Amino acid sequence: MPFCRYCGKELAEGEQCSCTTPVAVNAPAAQERSASGYDPAFGGDKPFSVKKEVSIRNKLLIIGGAALTLVMLILLIVFIINHTGARGAARDFSKCLYSADGGSDYYSMTLPDKLYSSLKGNKLDAMVDEFNDTNDEVNDDYKVKLKKVKKGSKLSSKELDGAEAYFAENAGDYDRSYRKEEYKAKKGCIFKLTYKIKDKQTKKTKSYTREIALVYFKGEEWKVLCPDLGDEESLKSFLKAKGGGTSSSEIASEFGF
Repeated sequence: MPFCRYCGKELAEGEQCSCTTPVAVNAPAAQERSASGYDPAFGGDKPFSVKKEVSIRNKLLIIGGAALTLVMLILLIVFIINHTGARGAARDFSKCLYSADGGSDYYSMTLPDKLYSSLKGNKLDAMVDEFNDTNDEVNDDYKVKLKKVKKGSKLSSKELDGAEAYFAENAGDYDRSYRKEEYKAKKGCIFKLTYKIKDKQTKKTKSYTREIALVYFKGEEWKVLCPDLGDEESLKSFLKAKGGGTSSSEIASEFGF
């Protein structure tokens, strides 16, 4: 059966509604039908408006964008922490230590800047070549893969004093004019580098951990101390022994596996 389009009254066939002011009374309803396609006369659930749907969508986009920005910010902070300062220097050094072409980076990170610059030329080239050749021999027999770079404890004042002594002594192996008094260690910490080593012939693997110290010297920034130690000797005990002017056994300058 038909219904009045204005007031919704049920009508017989051919009957016309007797409402006298259909347009004025039902103008709001007509506008609502026009805007949303919803006719109150027929009942049913009123649909969401277009504006409300757009508003919800915009809010979701804003929330998603904010979450993505936060994730990117966290990743950026992690990257900065791992690739700058002492941690960044430790990671760079760990990569060059057994690299086939890491000799130049090795010496630039372990020697005073002034000494490294003075050695450039035939002398430094020979040192770098020897380092790289040694690593080539290692890599012929072993596959060395870096597993972890772990930051340890900070150096005490006595250990920093020992770091100054060792840094000058290491430089003195190449130029006897270098003295401990030239270097002031401002801060430092221990890092443990863990490698996975696989024997290419036997296919056996083992873990190898080496301690290094990252020390911030005035005028030098971060430098690496990596003396060859005995199996039972820690780097901190080595630096303590050198602190306060206490002498220790000569450090072998040749790099070994």
